[in-house]
Amino acid sequence: MTEEEADLAALLAKDVDRHFRELVEAYQQQLYRLMYRQLGSTQDTEDIVQETFLRAYYALRNYAIQGVRLQRIRPWLYKIAFNLYYNRLRVVQPHIIPLDTDDGGILCELEHPDPGPEEMVGW
Repeated sequence: MTEEEADLAALLAKDVDRHFRELVEAYQQQLYRLMYRQLGSTQDTEDIVQETFLRAYYALRNYAIQGVRLQRIRPWLYKIAFNLYYNRLRVVQPHIIPLDTDDGGILCELEHPDPGPEEMVGW
């Protein structure tokens, strides 16, 4: 743990409400860059970063003072962010149904209700 992390952890152990802004200012840009590399979307990245800090805030309020002092802040925040990222992947992942078989045959033919090009020209 770096000296800055230890100092911030000590401040958070004394008063989370008063010093939480310092935590956000210290780690917001790092966390944003890390999550943007994973997500590639500004909106999704902002959502994950915001939720990460919300969860960190509520967790810090419930930790014992000694637990906060021993916390390695950056890896802990990264862990929260990646857990949120993995949860999002599980929810957003579409269920893909193949339309063909393994041997290249067609499993399902889909008919379109509109006439095809040949029918439109009258062939």
